[in-house]
Amino acid sequence: MAVPTEMTSLNLSGVYALNRSLSDDNVMDEIMRLQGIGWLPRQASRTANITIMVRHFKDESNIEHFDIHQMVSGGLGLPSNVEKRELCWKEAELETPLFGSILTKARRAHVNELDETFLREGWTTDTLDHGVVEILGTSNTEKSGTTWTASQALGIGEIEGLRRYIRAVHFTGPEKEKFQTRVIFDYVGPLNENLL
Repeated sequence: MAVPTEMTSLNLSGVYALNRSLSDDNVMDEIMRLQGIGWLPRQASRTANITIMVRHFKDESNIEHFDIHQMVSGGLGLPSNVEKRELCWKEAELETPLFGSILTKARRAHVNELDETFLREGWTTDTLDHGVVEILGTSNTEKSGTTWTASQALGIGEIEGLRRYIRAVHFTGPEKEKFQTRVIFDYVGPLNENLL
């Protein structure tokens, strides 16, 4: 289902399902390999049903928050995950069940502020007007023994004539390998905050 026309990147709260036919699993598999994820979890991730619940809001101090609750089913034991971020561009350590400890920071950014050309392209006019959610994640090399960087832009783009929630990723691996991909999600419906 398409993202409703009244939704913009100013509030991406909702429930979304990964659209495998529009996303490139092969690129994500290679990115996960370079992040140190083993073969079995990578294979499981290629068949799992992945649904994300996004809670996007401003708190009483007017700080923008972007929380993602990822639910996995049919993935042979792949863990669900919750990521909570403040869009203030301050680095924080995030513990994840699949990737372990990562260092991350996030902000709202206009596309002309993004370093990679790939991350600036493919957005709807309203996303270009309001900006994307930019997330920079790096390996916590001291804890993980690997070194990588993932620059992401999240917003609404148009794929096959429909508005979709998109996570555009520019990844640099431990040997300076470069990968770019768009992970495409279908809109399922509004967020029921009682489920969080």
